[in-house]
Amino acid sequence: NQSRLWEEVRALREGQNKLWEGQNKLWEEVKALREGQERLWASHGRLESYMRSAFGELRVALGATYEMHAAAYLSFMLYEMGYDRVDVVRRSFVEDGEIVEVDLFNEEPLVVGEVTVAVRDVDEAEREVGRVLRRVGVVEKVFGRRVFMAVLSVANLYPEAVDTLKSLAARHGIRLVLGREIKEALQL
Repeated sequence: NQSRLWEEVRALREGQNKLWEGQNKLWEEVKALREGQERLWASHGRLESYMRSAFGELRVALGATYEMHAAAYLSFMLYEMGYDRVDVVRRSFVEDGEIVEVDLFNEEPLVVGEVTVAVRDVDEAEREVGRVLRRVGVVEKVFGRRVFMAVLSVANLYPEAVDTLKSLAARHGIRLVLGREIKEALQL
């Protein structure tokens, strides 16, 4: 009986050893899965960073291209109004120690304009009009005279913002130029 008992104890020990081996394999697989998941998250993070960077660069490139078209259109518009010597450029001014960029600037006649790729909603419409008004104030302070024309050039105006943007622009005397006007005038 005692030897049968020892055989059963040995069989239990072998079963327990197999169980431990199986559990160790399971933990190794869990560890490998965790490492694989960490590599996947790292790869995902790099891809997300790359995509953000690429879209940021695309937004800047599109904005710069549209800004160039808006400057050409404004030059054409001023020429049509009888101003032969215009030089619509991007210009920086300093107000209270802060640099204020003006997307569209011409000194004679004094013209100030902002360019944006899209106005999607009422908040963006209000924000863009506010940007134009601030720049007008800065330029008027620097030059000591009133701005002849304030311009807001918008490449894409979404339906949710149309009424608000048109109303605000009219109320503040801002000439609203839409992307389709530029496209037609410059025959892009």
